[in-house]
Amino acid sequence: MARAKAASQNFSFSWLIWTVALLIVAWATVGTEVDFAVQRRPQLADSVPDAFRNFAPAVEARNALLANDGTNTVSQATELLSRRPIPAENLSLLASGMMLEKSNRVGPVLQAGVTRGWRDMLLQLAALDGALQTRNWEVAIQRLTALRTMRRPKEFIDPVVEQIVQNPQGRRAYAAFLKGSPVETAGFIRDGLDFLDSATYTNVILMAAKDGAKFDCDQMANATDRLLRNNAGQNARQLWPKRCATVSSNQAGMMTFPSSTVENGPFDWQYPSEPGLMRDYRGNGPVTTLSFSNSDSLKRILAKRFLTLAPGQHSITMQDREGGSVSDIDVLVACLGKGARASVSRAANGIWNVTIPPEGCSVQQLRLRVPQGSGEIAQVLVK
Repeated sequence: MARAKAASQNFSFSWLIWTVALLIVAWATVGTEVDFAVQRRPQLADSVPDAFRNFAPAVEARNALLANDGTNTVSQATELLSRRPIPAENLSLLASGMMLEKSNRVGPVLQAGVTRGWRDMLLQLAALDGALQTRNWEVAIQRLTALRTMRRPKEFIDPVVEQIVQNPQGRRAYAAFLKGSPVETAGFIRDGLDFLDSATYTNVILMAAKDGAKFDCDQMANATDRLLRNNAGQNARQLWPKRCATVSSNQAGMMTFPSSTVENGPFDWQYPSEPGLMRDYRGNGPVTTLSFSNSDSLKRILAKRFLTLAPGQHSITMQDREGGSVSDIDVLVACLGKGARASVSRAANGIWNVTIPPEGCSVQQLRLRVPQGSGEIAQVLVK
């Protein structure tokens, strides 16, 4: 009987140990799960037991930061770092709280965070600012790349690029960087004129091309077109490469009419869609005769293109395929610069006089307007 009693006591004691162990495991599991769930449901942060607070302090630190409570941000971030010292984001939270407290110890914290990761916005901006202040252009460009990788909007990116390329050494480093970065190259061509003057924009692209950056004709056409629309005729001419020019754009003083199937560049003819106007391109190869038929009673734009005529007097002559003059087409010339106006008058059949003002008209748009009826034109001569 004594043995049976002892066995019963041993069983009860073992059962008690297992029960306590299961309760501890359950408590730990619940605590861990609640702590992990805090990332999705921040309101659970106060329910996490102290022993399992690995994610909860991050939520509480962010809440304190949003409330501009520097002291509590530092306290929670310090606890977070004691439990999870590796992630750079945790150092970023501590640095943010210290900045709210105006602590003079924030510098080393930011420097430590920068060495641990590139995904945190504050740390990247801090590293970028340090590189710009010390004119360490290679590091600044690395941080710029990180910002693009983080998909920051152009409002973050553009001022950084501007500050880099406004410095001669920074411009050279950035141009060299474009050689190996097609994404940055495309972004600069697209957005560069939003924050740079035309001369700097052109200089960066030409320097990058000289360093070996590869620009296809579509990219160069986009850049040149933007310069033309910015009334930067000289820069546009500098930038547009001869390898991309068509027959209609590479012969000074004589402009021919490639067919609409030929890919057009910024200095080539454009053929806008017009009601009642039909066009036909006759001839072999890229040089053709442009025939038209306008069934509308209103005059319509047959073709248009950019010019970069110098200030002063010029003449424009239109000829058919036999070399005869074409008199039934109007010539319109408009300056792209604000407030500037070109003077156009008919001198004789098929010949028009054009006067370009001395300022504000480095780029012009030439438009040929046709009346109701039919006709043809083979080339336009500019003198």
